[in-house]
Order: sequence, then C-alpha cells, then structure tokens
Amino acid sequence: MNGIMALSEASLDEFIDIYERAEGERLPREEAREIANNLVNLYRLIMRPPPNEQAQTALEAS
Repeated sequence: MNGIMALSEASLDEFIDIYERAEGERLPREEAREIANNLVNLYRLIMRPPPNEQAQTALEAS
C-alpha cells in the first residue's frame, strides 16, 4: 500500500459527521474518503522531519 493506511469505516463516519457539523453539508462516502485521505496525507507530509534530520536519523540507526 506504499505506506498509505486506509481509514476505518468508523473514522470515516466520524469525519463525515464532523464535516457536516462544520460545513452544514453531508458528504457522500467516496468524496469524504478522498478528502479525509488527502487531509491525512497532508498531515503526514507536514509532520515529517526535515530532510537533514531524516538522514541523521537513518545514520544513527545504522
């Protein structure tokens, strides 16, 4: 799966409910799944250590 973790159905339901409360619109499941996955991927990208820290961590693990 290339490091991509699928959202559980319960997590997707929770995302749909939160989105509906915030935006006043209920998303179809497939659209909600795409938006939620994009949000998770953005979070992972932002929270990744900077490249120089990744290299240092890899060297220390060797």
